[in-house]
Amino acid sequence: MTFSIDDKNQFLKDFQDKILQGRQLLQNANHQWASRLFNNLYFEIEKTDWILPQKKRQLIMVITNSWWIYLNSLTKQKERIDIIRLIDAYKRFFSFLSQLDEFDLFNNFWTELLKTFIKADNVNVEGITKFINSFCIKVKDQENYLTLIELQILLTYLRKTVFPSELFNFSLKFLGEIVYKLEPSKKALLLFVFLENINIKNQIIEDSPKFVQIVNKILANRIPAFLKEDFADMRKITVNKLNFKYTLSDLEELIYYLNDIGEFSWIIIIIRYIFAKLNEFENFQVALNYIRKFIDFLISRNRFAIVYEIYDFLEDIFMYKKQKKLSI
Repeated sequence: MTFSIDDKNQFLKDFQDKILQGRQLLQNANHQWASRLFNNLYFEIEKTDWILPQKKRQLIMVITNSWWIYLNSLTKQKERIDIIRLIDAYKRFFSFLSQLDEFDLFNNFWTELLKTFIKADNVNVEGITKFINSFCIKVKDQENYLTLIELQILLTYLRKTVFPSELFNFSLKFLGEIVYKLEPSKKALLLFVFLENINIKNQIIEDSPKFVQIVNKILANRIPAFLKEDFADMRKITVNKLNFKYTLSDLEELIYYLNDIGEFSWIIIIIRYIFAKLNEFENFQVALNYIRKFIDFLISRNRFAIVYEIYDFLEDIFMYKKQKKLSI
């Protein structure tokens, strides 16, 4: 079936009208009808053959951003936040995202919500446990085991105790399998960097080494035997401005070794850590130049997936700096 220019223009006009209508429904707290309208609009986009895939994604992003703008408005209200209204809106939003078959998009919005909960004064322990573990199931299905371990460690910190579960046991088992492959002198270092990076990534507390100490203490009696010695050795590690050049040399060796044994996904964690420390101990430009060196290294070895993650990470950094500058 062919479509005229007029038909296409009318579709886009109707789309804009329905977006405005949906946003108004959200502002009126009419989540049910807004959700129905946005879902129907999504299916209209998907079944319309003349819309190119890239344009379809742009239109769908308009819908997701409509939800996100509304949710942000709820969390930034000066008066008391209506928790029931907020939870209902989030449930409907994530239900919409689950239809898209785009895990990265789901992950991005979920992570932003998690950061909101972390910054809250009073976090409901059972609520945050259900929230994190429900997402961990999706993460495990995606075989994104690094993120799974990070979330289980984060949950342990937020609860101030271990929540025994199959997810927690699986996470430590997978972590142990990676650590086992390393030479003894690098095992504790990788664990230290991994734990501190969780704090840096989620902006939990200012003192990242303190975060590592707290987590290590909580896990002390729950760590499997095959990881006990390595976790104990972490207590000997200190990273500061004076000794970082030596730590940096060890981290470079670790990156090359992880590349050699095929554990490429761990490299981005170390690169994030190096960037954070160079930015802290030197300056932003030094950190950026150093990361560019590893981009060249990874491209020369066809590790494009990691390069993409680095660029994604740098984009977040630049966006944060831009927002910070605008807020001054």
